[in-house]
Amino acid sequence: MRFSLDLPSWANDIKESVARGDISGMSFRFNNEKDSWEQRDGQSYRTLHDLTLHHVALVVRGAYPQAYVEVRSHTEPPAMTNMNAVWAELNYRLRKN
Repeated sequence: MRFSLDLPSWANDIKESVARGDISGMSFRFNNEKDSWEQRDGQSYRTLHDLTLHHVALVVRGAYPQAYVEVRSHTEPPAMTNMNAVWAELNYRLRKN
């Protein structure tokens, strides 16, 4: 899962914690509606085609090292003003991809 979002100004402390590496993991919970598996180079790869996302959180240590978060620069000013807008934007981007 990959996502991006514009953080509201009140989330600057969280952004700073991620930039410093204090928070580096992610936790998420979803119900799988449709998936497929394929073998490449002796590894199994799962593709989720449809899911219901219930929970996304930034955590100090995630269960899987592949689930990480990082801060990247963005040239546009933040557009989000509340957590409902952040959640709506995340859901929209996940469904779009």
